[in-house]
Amino acid sequence: MKFLSLTITIFVFFIFVTSAGAAALGVSENTARIGYGMGVAIMNVNDPQGLVEKETSAQLFQLVYSDRLRGKYRYWGEVFVDASTHKATETKIGQEVQRFGVRALAHRQFYVSDKSSMWVGGGLQFAQEKMTLRHTVDSSGFLEQTFGDRNNTSTALALDIINEWHITRRWDVAGRLRYSFALGDGIDDLATSVVFLYQFQD
Repeated sequence: MKFLSLTITIFVFFIFVTSAGAAALGVSENTARIGYGMGVAIMNVNDPQGLVEKETSAQLFQLVYSDRLRGKYRYWGEVFVDASTHKATETKIGQEVQRFGVRALAHRQFYVSDKSSMWVGGGLQFAQEKMTLRHTVDSSGFLEQTFGDRNNTSTALALDIINEWHITRRWDVAGRLRYSFALGDGIDDLATSVVFLYQFQD
């Protein structure tokens, strides 16, 4: 919980600092947007004590803030929370995973029209991960071995591509494909999501 509070505080601080930076760079119009996203991901847990089955899970909470920097560039920050359940086998460690954290990315616009635009970028992801009920089973499905819980703070590289469609003057809907690669014993995931974005009033 302390990490979550710190994560949200950092995210809010990031919004204010980067907004001030955008103003300093001469972005006169209000291009800031907030958004909410949800999707699905293939989760791969890097466990130092053994292999873990990959699982597909829903990612139901992504809170987004984005604003232009200059020209074709913008920044994108988000707070996220997700969870997954990984099945135990004779050779793979089953476990329950909970994760929350922040992502900070920079995007470049590669295509724009009256109705849509495409952005490609990357950045860093910081997350607190909790793995519980870690165990393996025998060939009959009975409990064979148990392992202690893991609490891990991880850093990952994140890459994404986003296509946005303009619905109204204030509202956009975006389709997003993202890959995050953990730098160490964290979680890799390949995710696709839908994000609803609202532009603030001028």
